[in-house]
Amino acid sequence: MRNKFINWLCEQARQDERIIFLTADLGYSVIEPFQNEFPNRCINVGVAEQNMVGIAAGLASEGFLPYTYSIGIFPTFRCAEQLRNDVDYHNLPVLTSTVGSGVTYGSLGYTHHAIQDLALMRSLPNMVIATPSDPIEVKLILNWHKSNPCPLYLRMHKAGDKSLHLSEPIIELGKPLEINSPKNKELNSDTCILVAGYLAKETLDIEIIKNSMQVFSMPLWGNPACGKLNSFLSSYKKIISLEDHLLAGGFSSWLLEETVKNSIDTRILPVTLPSEAIGKVASEKTLIKPIFDKLIYNVQKNSN
Repeated sequence: MRNKFINWLCEQARQDERIIFLTADLGYSVIEPFQNEFPNRCINVGVAEQNMVGIAAGLASEGFLPYTYSIGIFPTFRCAEQLRNDVDYHNLPVLTSTVGSGVTYGSLGYTHHAIQDLALMRSLPNMVIATPSDPIEVKLILNWHKSNPCPLYLRMHKAGDKSLHLSEPIIELGKPLEINSPKNKELNSDTCILVAGYLAKETLDIEIIKNSMQVFSMPLWGNPACGKLNSFLSSYKKIISLEDHLLAGGFSSWLLEETVKNSIDTRILPVTLPSEAIGKVASEKTLIKPIFDKLIYNVQKNSN
């Protein structure tokens, strides 16, 4: 995902001199293509994420298109005040891009876990949340943001993510994208899976899901998308929501709020990172195993 992001930035920067890339001393072995081609538009602020967001807001207020970049937890929680006061409340088109969603950097401990970032970012009234499931969605999200300037949080996994779409779908704010349409989907016609982020790939590798259940990704959501999902939510009796984030304040929490606010009878079945993951030091594979154990349980329990 991050390679797709940098490649897109390079392509766009050749045509648009407003594009500025900012990093907080991270991204080496990834950002060099942009840095080498556009040295005057690549700013390394050092280990100073709050300053990075302030600079980005200033650039945006002067008509530039700034893209900040770091590991998930650093340009979010560390910069909460700057994101709220400087970017979101002024509705500036700063794109906060991060890698290392969830427990990608699990072996580095809780300081590097991005498992509460969605709760923070979606509390901001103008912030659009972008949770791509594959590199194609990263490109589509970036194109959408370029045409719809706004505060946006792009939450990427890392690298090596497989493309899940056979062709480029049409992306819209609050619109789920189907990534699995099994021949036997009538077996589970009243239940589907809605994924926020890269866990979609592992989900499609599970036989019982691949063969009989619709799976959707949710690339663009958040407060600006409230109310836009009503028709989709009403189409199913049950929706299994999936994310590499804690339940509190995350994607599943947003879906639950949407059903209550809009008096929708659909039952949301959250599959999230368990709170026991906090403080654990282990590989990503180990830390997300409980997510897939619960997912399989929910699928089996709620299959027709």
